[in-house]
Amino acid sequence: MITPPDGSEEVLSMFLSRVPALTSGSLEVMAMARERGRRCVFFVHSSDPAVDSVGTFIGKRGVHAKAVFKILEEQFDVVPWTDSVPQLIENALWPLVLRDVILDETSRRATVTVDAMCSRDRPLDSLRLRLISRALGWEVQVTGIR
Repeated sequence: MITPPDGSEEVLSMFLSRVPALTSGSLEVMAMARERGRRCVFFVHSSDPAVDSVGTFIGKRGVHAKAVFKILEEQFDVVPWTDSVPQLIENALWPLVLRDVILDETSRRATVTVDAMCSRDRPLDSLRLRLISRALGWEVQVTGIR
């Protein structure tokens, strides 16, 4: 993975020193994006189906994430990776209820329709959406249905 020039490598190195599965290779950070001092989004994957990639990354009772949070005071989103772009976007936007994901491969734009009734109590933070878009290399646009 190539880390962008947003300070992500700093956060990644903190997790590398705390998560043995990252250094052993059984867990991999597939993509990430960060807004320094505010939030970081990680997409993680394990080639071993017996390994819970998100749980392994954050640690038992969140010990790894809490240790890094204590230092940086940033929020973290950890999302399971998949090779299916629509599923990856759905994973990243959870707990929003998605009705449709339309991909435009040429412009790398994903238009996501969410169920407004099911998602109104779970607002989507615009920073989180920007970080998801940056990490995935897709411009993710969210619209609601009524």
